[in-house]
Amino acid sequence: YGKGNLKTLKPKEKYISDCVTLPIPPFKDVTFIPDAVFTITNCLSGQKALFFLEIDNGTESVMFLKNKILAYTSYARGRFQRYCEEFSYSFKGFRVLIVTTGQTRLRHLLLLAKEFNPMFWLTTFDKIIPPTILNPIWIIAGTEDYRAIVKIDKEKE
Repeated sequence: YGKGNLKTLKPKEKYISDCVTLPIPPFKDVTFIPDAVFTITNCLSGQKALFFLEIDNGTESVMFLKNKILAYTSYARGRFQRYCEEFSYSFKGFRVLIVTTGQTRLRHLLLLAKEFNPMFWLTTFDKIIPPTILNPIWIIAGTEDYRAIVKIDKEKE
C-alpha cells in the first residue's frame, strides 16, 4: 500500500478503514476494512489499475459477506478516489479480488456478487501461487469464464 514505501504494521493494526452507506434498505452506514489495496502499472502506457483484495477463510456469515459486497458497490460511487493521491493516479474504477476456500464457497460467493456488479473477481486458494497470479484463474461475478487480471501481450514479452 502506498507509493512503493513499505509500512510495517503491528499485529491487528488497522491501516485502511472506510465508512459507506449500504445501497439497500435500511441504508445503514457500515465501516469496512479491505484486507489489502494495491495497483498494477502498465510499464509501457503508465496506466494503473486499482485492486482491493479480500481473503475469505469461510468463517464469515453470508450476511456479513453480502454487506461487504454491498459496501464495495457503494464505494464504487466515488469514495475510492481517495486512493488517487496515495497512488498518484486518477482511477476510473477498481476491481475487488476475492480468494476463498473451495469450489462450494466460490459458487456461493459468485451467486452473491453477480447481482451487484462485475467488479468482483473470484478464485480459490488452491489456484493462488506466485507464478499463477496473473494467469486466467479469476472468475468475474456474473460469468463462467476464467480470466487474467491483466492482459499480457505474449509477443512483447
